[in-house]
Amino acid sequence: TNGLDSRLGAGQLDVFASWEIIAAGAQAAGRVSPVGFNYVDDVQQQDVYELDIDDAGTLAVTLAWNLRFPQLAAGFAGTTAVYTNLDLCLDRASEDQWQQVDCSSSTAETTENLYAALQRGRYRLRVVRADGAAQQDYGLAWRLQPVQP
Repeated sequence: TNGLDSRLGAGQLDVFASWEIIAAGAQAAGRVSPVGFNYVDDVQQQDVYELDIDDAGTLAVTLAWNLRFPQLAAGFAGTTAVYTNLDLCLDRASEDQWQQVDCSSSTAETTENLYAALQRGRYRLRVVRADGAAQQDYGLAWRLQPVQP
């Protein structure tokens, strides 16, 4: 499942956390800060976001995308939705290799969520086009909440 409550959706909203994500700004795939977001018009086979974590904390990540409605003749949208399967994976650098820590890979939802306690280290988030489908846009938001002493 996608981690959302079936009746309440995301549940309570942490407005300050949302503000922190927006204030951090949009960040393209590549090396990113521990808090941020990105909107991508077309996912490649895999988009990678690298994070250097200096202090332990809890990482929350949400990937969301819309169903596609292919264009018909004369610019009219079709009535049949096309599902694109995207996965969200978290890897940790170990020596000279990457090891998968967690992966959200629902085949029935248009959201993927990860929550992970991270130690100091180098990590990467991967948005993977799992089904090799045509063009698909997505939104990704992440936030590392440092451990409070």
